[in-house]
Order: sequence, then structure tokens, then C-alpha cells
Amino acid sequence: MAVWRVALPVAGSEVYDYRPPAGWSGAAPLGHALRVPFGRRELVGIVMDSAADSAVPAAKLRAATAVLGEAPLLDAPLRALLEFAARHYLHPLGLCVATALPAQAHRAPRRVHHYQITAAGQATLAAGRPRGARQRAVLEQLAAAPEGCAREALHAPATVLSRLVAQGWAEVSQRCDDVAPHSPGAEPATLRSGQQQALEAIRGAGSRPQLLIGPTGSGKTEVYLARAAEVIAAGQQVLMLVPEIALTPQMIARVRARLRARVGVLHSGLPDGARHALWHAAASGEADFVLATRSGVFTPLPRLGLLIVDEEHEASYKQQDGLRYSARDLAVYRGQLQDCAVLLGSATPSLESLHNATQGRYVEHSLPAPQRGQQDLRLVDLRPLPAAEPLSPALRALMREHLDAQGQCFLFLNRRGYAPVLYCPECQWSPQCARCDSAMVWHRGAGELRCHHCDSRQRPPTGCASCDGSQLLPVGWGTQRVVEAAERAFPDTPVLRFDRDSLGQRGALESALEDIAQRRAPIVVGTQMLAKGHDFPALSLVAVVDADGGLYSADFRATERLGQLLSQVRGRAGRRAQDAACVIQTRAPTHPHLQAWLAGGYGGLSQALLAERAEAGWPPYAHVALLRIEAPESAALEAFWQALEPGRWQAEGVDLLGPVSRPRRAGRERAQLLWRASRRGQLHPLLRQLRATLQDARWARSVRWAFDVDPWTLD
Repeated sequence: MAVWRVALPVAGSEVYDYRPPAGWSGAAPLGHALRVPFGRRELVGIVMDSAADSAVPAAKLRAATAVLGEAPLLDAPLRALLEFAARHYLHPLGLCVATALPAQAHRAPRRVHHYQITAAGQATLAAGRPRGARQRAVLEQLAAAPEGCAREALHAPATVLSRLVAQGWAEVSQRCDDVAPHSPGAEPATLRSGQQQALEAIRGAGSRPQLLIGPTGSGKTEVYLARAAEVIAAGQQVLMLVPEIALTPQMIARVRARLRARVGVLHSGLPDGARHALWHAAASGEADFVLATRSGVFTPLPRLGLLIVDEEHEASYKQQDGLRYSARDLAVYRGQLQDCAVLLGSATPSLESLHNATQGRYVEHSLPAPQRGQQDLRLVDLRPLPAAEPLSPALRALMREHLDAQGQCFLFLNRRGYAPVLYCPECQWSPQCARCDSAMVWHRGAGELRCHHCDSRQRPPTGCASCDGSQLLPVGWGTQRVVEAAERAFPDTPVLRFDRDSLGQRGALESALEDIAQRRAPIVVGTQMLAKGHDFPALSLVAVVDADGGLYSADFRATERLGQLLSQVRGRAGRRAQDAACVIQTRAPTHPHLQAWLAGGYGGLSQALLAERAEAGWPPYAHVALLRIEAPESAALEAFWQALEPGRWQAEGVDLLGPVSRPRRAGRERAQLLWRASRRGQLHPLLRQLRATLQDARWARSVRWAFDVDPWTLD
């Protein structure tokens, strides 16, 4: 008896067994979409495997309804990648598959007719023919577009186009209109000697995972694209992951300028139809180069020859709900499955990647620092200054110097809104979110208080709700308050705010980037959206308005993230030959981690942090996993822990920490358990046993629970 094992988008078994649909003969259609009965409804799943028999009695084994589509949606490497993700991240396989696929993936993709002139058509034009004005106009339009034109771009009747094809003067094909054609003007970059050496070393390392380290502005992107051009010329495909949608406009322009390749772009902001079409274009080989954010790691690319992870240290590569996967780590595993090179790049690599390079798991390459002018690095002690003023006198004086010299200033603060707290000076009361354990952030421009966790909004109170005091004072700084301070200090100078609140409308991101590039914004106040990956030639002064956020956090990764952010912000200034300045404002100027960064940059700080992690037994010298639970009431959490008996879930070589409560979010109480082990083989068997227990236990249904393996944050 033939049995097909199907992954379904439900939180249950890994696979479900079905008989083939009536009339089916031949092998199981592995990777194909399959419609099956499931309870009283029908679902669409993916055939992952086949077997000769099933643990389900033959009388109860149901038959599939139909095989959907002519081609498989998941090839063997992608099925293996998703099976690994399900095992490693302790997530149902069917939900992993659903994460990887676009909506309605089994439906035929949207296609458009695409016309190109032939050699015969070129010769006809050269001979002064055809005589018909409409035919000649179309041929002239096609001749001016070597990569051809979509049907919608050709303003001619269908009869004219059919006649050109029948004469052999043009040819027509069906294509995905969301894949940009070859750029006829693309030219490879002229690499500097250091870049050329790195390219040759990358080429020579074959398919081993590789880590490219280079200071900001050292030309990592040009090395990526030079290697990508070689891979595409050899008939293979390239996937490049970037951490933020905000990075894609500039990166698309650079890719188009450097590569003669059919380019597709995938990110969460795309409409479902566009994502669906691009996904199928990649699977069919129609796209040579795919630029994508995190979920792009699951893009089907049968001829994958190079996988690039730009800014590999970024936290946005870690999904924080559902399938809590690391796109960077899955990229490395996918490279092994498809025997292709994986190139991780960063100016500030994660401690895990640095450790992997030290242990020989990654091949490390370095780029020399770029030729730049002098950079003046200054530490400003904020302790003697008024707490309400975000711009110190020293910073304002430097800004005036750079503005007078036609430079641009970037003021970095990774905090939106006007002030993080409204505060009553009489009784210390402040407005709190009713659904979260956090203060409401004052957004003065919108005239409202917002919770940055659940997005609750309310009008600000006119006075203190506790003591009836008449005055509430803003405490702390957000980007809006820094903009106000900059406008007050430089009233005749335009100030641009660059954060998620100001860039919500369609086209706002591209418009803001253009304003900065064209120097229409001499002063820019921005969050980490602008601190990463952008290249603005005129930017000569950068300032970290408040550097203290990561110095006293309980999260073991906080200082690593702070060092990366400081280095990334510093690297935005002086990317050409001009002199530049970087100002770090702090109320903890003697903190040892800050001093380590000042003395040795990120390299010096990372070595100090690695030594601390080794001594304390934290990643990369240990493996960590969390069990996160949440419920509307704390009583449900307490009942869960009593039934679970956390002390039972220990093993030799595994430390158990908790349970501990976490701040309430969106009206739900939260808590978690943490396990830590020096070897993953000690940890995962215990977690799999616990997961099986939770799936079967009725008492576990009173809460939401999920595992977070290799968590990026402990919050």
C-alpha cells in the first residue's frame, strides 16, 4: 500500500498519512501541493515523503483529494531545510512549511507577454522597413530596449504584434513582470587591491561558510557583487539577504548598476500577488539574483551558487514569533544542503560568527580600512548638563562647524516619540499602558500617548491622575524631541526625522533617502533604520545622542548590540576623503565596556565580551533555549508551572534557570524557563521530550507556549 506523508498548516503531528487520490499511479509527487480532507474541512499541504505502510489502520486511512499544480513547490533541499528548522526550533513541520510558502503558492503565477526584437527585425529596420508606421514604431521601441518590453508598454493593437511575430521580426514569451530584466548599462566595479585579494580568497574557499569582515565603507558590497557576477556568469543563481526593508532601495540600485542579471526583490512589504509571482520566478530560474529580507532564506532557487548574508550580526534576522528561526543560521545550513558558498559579511560580526571563525568552522577574510580623512572621536559627559537638553554645547558647536563647511549631521537616537515618560514631579506618577507593564510614550506631534509594545493610544492627561497635580513633565528624549532641539539650535537649517513613525506612508522612505542623498537635509535625526548600510557622501558628523541604553541591561547580548551600533553609526561619517567627527554622549563615561570600545573599537570590545562569555558560560560557549508562556491571567501561569513541575526537566550537563516572570505585554501575563548547556546534544533531547509532553497535556492548553531556541533576546 502506498502512503504519502503530508505536512499540513496545523499545530499537530509532523506529518499526516494519506492514500494517493483515486486513479493515481506512479511515484509520490514529493514537494507538490496536495488537497486533503482534514476533519470536516479540506486543507492544502505538501507531500514531504512516502512509505509502504502507515501506523494508521488501513480502514481509517483517508485518500487525498487531488494533486495541485504541475511542478513541485519544494525541491529536496528546501524540504530538508524545513525539516531541519522544525527539529531545531521545535516547531510543527506543517507550520514551518506554511511560513516558507507565499499565499496560494499552488496557484499558477501571474505572467505577462514579453516581446523582444529578433536579428531579422533589426535587419528589417536597418533596411528602412517595414513600411507600416505602426509596425515600424513597435520595432523601433523594441530596438531601443535590448531586454524587450512587456505587452502593456507597447501601445499597439494585438494584430500588429501578431504580424511582427509571424514575420519573425519579434518574438514573444511569458515572464514574471516583477523581475527586473537585465540592465544593459551594468558595469562591474573596479576593485581596489584589498577587495581584489578578498574576492580571490572567497573564490578559492569554495563552498565553505565564509565570514567577510570589513570596516564600514571598506567596500564589502562591491566584493559581494563581483563574486555574484562570476556566479551568475557560470549559469547559477544568487540569493542576498539584507536585514531591513529600508536597505533595499539603495541596494537595488547598486545591484542594477553592477550586474547584468534578472533581479527580483522579496520582502514583507510586498503585496501577496507580487511575492507569489517572484517566488515562482525564482523557482523556475527566471530570476538570477534575488534580494530579500529574512524570510527570503526559504526562496526556491534550484541553481543556487552563492548565498550572501549582509550585516550578518543584525537582530532582525531572528524571527520573534511563530517559527522563531535565525535566517543567518538557516542560510549556513542551506549552503551545506545545496553545496553552495555562504558569505556572511559585517563590519561588526556577531560573537557567534567570530567564534566560529576562530574555531575554523568559517573561513575568515578581512578588508582593509578605507582611505579616509581624519575622524575626531569625542566622548561627552552629560552628567553636569541639564537632563532636558539632548544636544550638549560641545555637540552644537561641532554641528555648526560642519554645517558651515557644507557637511551633513546625523543625530542618532534609537527611541521614537517625543519623550519616553510623562512624569508628575509631586508624586512621581506617570501614565502606564493598561495592557503592558510599560510607560506610555509621549508623541507630541500627534498629541497622544502610545505604547511601543502593543500600539495602544490615548490622549495625554491634563494633570496627574494620582495627586491632581497640574503639571506633567517630559522625561527623557525621543527622536521628536531631538528634532525640536536641533530646530531650536539651528532655526534656518532643515531637519529631517527618519524613523518608523515618519516613514509610514507609501514612498516616504525613498523620498527621505533621496532628500539625504541630494543634501536637502543638512541635519538628520534617525533611529537604527538609518544607522545601517547606507552610504551618504556628504555626511561628516555623526552623534550618538544617548549611548547608555545597552550598558546596564540584564540581557547578556545588550553590550554586544551597543558596540555594534556605535561602530555602525560611527562608520556613517566621512565615507569619502573628508575629515569627519563622531560624538558619543553618555552619563557613564568611565564604564569599562564603553572604554574598551573607545580604545580598541568593536574588535577590542568583542574580545573582552568573548572572554566574559567564556567565563560566565553564555553563547557562543553554550547553547540556550527558552520556553516562553503567556496567558490573560497570572493564575493560569501558576497552574501551568505547578502541573509542569519545572524541576523535573533537567539533565546532566544542562542548567535550568527559572521560571521567571517577564513584563506583561498586550494584556497577557508572561513567564519563561531557560535551559543552558555546553553541547546541543545534551539540550535538544530534553526539549523534544518536554515538547511531546506539552502537546499531549490538557493542562498545557490553558496557556500559549512556545520554544525559542538560540534566543536573540531574553525579554
